[in-house]
Amino acid sequence: MPPQRGPAGAPLTERLAVIPATDIRHAIMRYVTTRSSVLAASSVDGLVNDLIPFGVFLGEQFPDITALRKLERSHIEAFLVWSRTRTWRGRVARNRQISPSVAHGMVLTLRNFLDDITLWGWADRPRRRLVFAADIPRLPRPLPRALPPDVDAALMDTVADLEDCFARTAITLLRRSGLRLGECLDLELDCVVDYGPTGTWLRVPLGKLGTERCVPIATDTVTALATWIDHRGSQRPHPHPTTGAPTDFLFTQHGRRLTAWRIRKGLRTAATAAGLTGPDGEPRNVTPHQLRHTYATELANAGMSLQALMALLGHITPEMTLRYATLASPTLRD
Repeated sequence: MPPQRGPAGAPLTERLAVIPATDIRHAIMRYVTTRSSVLAASSVDGLVNDLIPFGVFLGEQFPDITALRKLERSHIEAFLVWSRTRTWRGRVARNRQISPSVAHGMVLTLRNFLDDITLWGWADRPRRRLVFAADIPRLPRPLPRALPPDVDAALMDTVADLEDCFARTAITLLRRSGLRLGECLDLELDCVVDYGPTGTWLRVPLGKLGTERCVPIATDTVTALATWIDHRGSQRPHPHPTTGAPTDFLFTQHGRRLTAWRIRKGLRTAATAAGLTGPDGEPRNVTPHQLRHTYATELANAGMSLQALMALLGHITPEMTLRYATLASPTLRD
C-alpha cells in the first residue's frame, strides 16, 4: 500500500496521524505550524503533503528511527532513491512514476525542513547537515508550448462562435491578456480600468505568486467583457478565498462562481469545430495555459523586451521569462 497523506481538509493533527514516530510527528507539526505564520494556506498544504511521505517512509523502512536527531546520511539516501522511483502521487495511488516536479519539490522541502530546525536550534535536530544541493533533482526546462499561428487563428475564429457566453469570454480573455487560469477565475467585477490616454487595463488580482499587476487590453476584449457583464446580470458577492471578505467576482452566474471545466469544454468544442487534430488524428487537446504561452510568444516575436514581458506575465524572477528569448532570438534564427 502507498503511504497516505491523511484526509483532505482534515485538521493537521489528523493528517499527520499516519506518521508512526510520535517525536517526528510532533516535530513536523511544530514546523508546519511555525511556517504557517508567513505562508499562504496552499503553501502550508504543500509542506504537509511533502513531509508526510518522509515520516511514513521512516516508520516503514527504519522503525528504530523515532526522532530526527537519530537520522544519518544513509537514511536520507535511502529516502531519495525510494521517493524518485515510487509509483504513486497525490492522495490516490497511480500505476506510474511520480513526475520530476513532485520529486524536486519533496526533496527541496525536506532540505529546508532539516536546515531550518537546525538553524533554529531545536533540540530534536540532526547532528549535521544531511541534504545537499546535489540531492535535489534537476527539473526539465521545456520551451513554451505556444500554438502555431495558423492553429491559433483557426481556434479563435471558432471560439467567437461558441454558444456558451462564459467560455467564449474567458477563452478570449485568456488569449488576449496572458492570464493564468486561476487569475482569470478570480477577477473581480471592477477589474477593467480606463486610464484615459494610456488606454484600458485589466487589474489582475493577487494570485499564484502573491503579486498584483495590470495588463493592457484591446477594444475587442473590453467589448467581450462588457457583453459578459450584461449577460451575467446582478450577482451576490462570494467570500474571497484568501481574505473571506464578500467579493463581487466577474465570473459568477446563477448565484455561483464559475469553474474551469466550462473553459476546457469550450476549448474542446472550438478545436473540434475548427478541425484541429493531433498526431493521432484525434481532436487536438488545447489547454488554457497554452493560450498564455501563445500570448507571450507572439509578443516576444514582435520584439517586446523581456523586462516588459516579465511585467505582463507577472513573473517575479527572470528565469521563466527567459525561456521566450530562445523563441524570439534573431541571432539564433540567423
